[in-house]
Amino acid sequence: MGSIEAIIGWGQYWNIIESNHPLFSITGTFTNPGPYGAFLGIALLIQIHFAWHKYIAKQYMSLFMLLIVGLLTGSMFIASFSRAAWVALLIAVSFFFFLFQKKRYRYAGLLLLILFLFSSPFLYQLKKQSADGRLFIWRVCTELIQSKPYTGGGASSFAARYMYAQAD
Repeated sequence: MGSIEAIIGWGQYWNIIESNHPLFSITGTFTNPGPYGAFLGIALLIQIHFAWHKYIAKQYMSLFMLLIVGLLTGSMFIASFSRAAWVALLIAVSFFFFLFQKKRYRYAGLLLLILFLFSSPFLYQLKKQSADGRLFIWRVCTELIQSKPYTGGGASSFAARYMYAQAD
């Protein structure tokens, strides 16, 4: 399924297939590049897993086909230009290492966490305006919640006060 999504994404990249969103050129069958890229990242991990098993079994023709599909999927993963996709891939890889925690993988999770911390500035700069907008929304929401953290302001009060808090 990931390879089909990658082919659709490449069709959108080359303007053969129309995107599902007016602002984003690559969305696959999704309406946003974030979930699309995350899907491709998970599909890429699965393809790598199958390729590894084909390599162990010495089934080189199947391995070659999986490598071609993995190259297609991986390159579209990068072309999706999605910060959410990179975070999803990092979480999935971390889960893989913790799930199969053997002695040789023991420090891989820590290494991935350090890699994530060092790559955070890059992920922030990937779409700086979007990240700034999200941080602003989180700050406004936090301020609203802090005004009445335990009792709240009543039904639908958050939606009613949010725009005024954002303007302030």
